[in-house]
Amino acid sequence: MMVQARTSFGFRGNKLPALVRSVPAIVWFGFQSWVGAGALNLVSETMFRFESIVFWFVAFLALQIALSVLGFHGIKWVENIGTVFIIGALVCMFVSVLNRYGDAIGTNLVDAEGIWGAPFWGRPCSSWASTRR
Repeated sequence: MMVQARTSFGFRGNKLPALVRSVPAIVWFGFQSWVGAGALNLVSETMFRFESIVFWFVAFLALQIALSVLGFHGIKWVENIGTVFIIGALVCMFVSVLNRYGDAIGTNLVDAEGIWGAPFWGRPCSSWASTRR
């Protein structure tokens, strides 16, 4: 947008449109940081029993600024660390769900009564051919 505005307003005339465009960008940056901090806070509370939305907000702001400064090399670094963190969080959440709802899962899903798979898996191919005629 700024490049397009330069063609219409020039370098000096582009200052006001750039200022108007920067306000929603700053608001969106803060909103995005707040949502990311909220997600990190929930994961941290579940995994480590540490809850501080302000800490995670500042940490997420610092992370986004560092990514802006480092560019693609920073994104590669965060992807490598983030992958390990996400896998660890998924394993922790899985264990947490099993600890809280393991009995209900076992009763309702694993030990469910019925023959839902028997007609399909237990039927020999010759009986399939006889039912298709």
